[in-house]
This record gives sequence, structure tokens and C-alpha cells, in this order.
Amino acid sequence: MMGVIYRDENTVLRMKITEAMMPIVVPQLASIVRQGVAEGVYSVEYPEECAEIVLEMTQGLASPIAKLLLHPPGNGETMEAALQTLERRLRACERSIERVLGAAEGSISLLPSEQLRIWFA
Repeated sequence: MMGVIYRDENTVLRMKITEAMMPIVVPQLASIVRQGVAEGVYSVEYPEECAEIVLEMTQGLASPIAKLLLHPPGNGETMEAALQTLERRLRACERSIERVLGAAEGSISLLPSEQLRIWFA
């Protein structure tokens, strides 16, 4: 299924799926953000807008993960380099989400390195 969705000719389909998902997922994520604000773990003035920003940031991870799953490099060293690049991107996204939410550094974990590496083992 992923191979079909990530074909070049299905770029518009991917965009439409993302657009259709936003009004469903953003309110749920905003509810989590509001709860975090109430608990004092997030410092956010605009929960709905922050939820949308966070969702858009995580959507930016889908394509590089899918591309690596669909088209793995040919040798072990190249795969290791690709995984390290992907791990850096994940950590950068986590730190960015923490900043958007006003959360403590290290408090957001999208995908632990161990789990990512299991996918590509």
C-alpha cells in the first residue's frame, strides 16, 4: 500500500489524505495540548494552532521514513548513514515540538532509535 501511495503520480492523493486527516486529528491533539497546559507540562497560548503545527511537523517525517523503507540503500554502511540521518531528523523534530509546546527538553519522544532500527533490520 505504501508503495502505491508514495508513487510520484500519487502526490495529489497524499496531499488530499493529509488535508482530510487534519480536521479529524487536530481537535484530538488540541485536547491533549490543553490537558498538558492544565497539568503545567506545556506552555501554550493557542492549543488548536499549536496542534496543527505539531501535526504538520510530524507529517514531514513520513516521506523520508517511507522512502527509506521502500528504497533501502544497497550496503550496510550506506544504511547506517541513512538511519543516522533519519534519527537526527527525528530528534530535531522532537526538540522542535517541545519548543512549540513549551515542554521540557527531552520530554517528547516520537520514535525511539531502537524501534526505528527494528523497522529496518
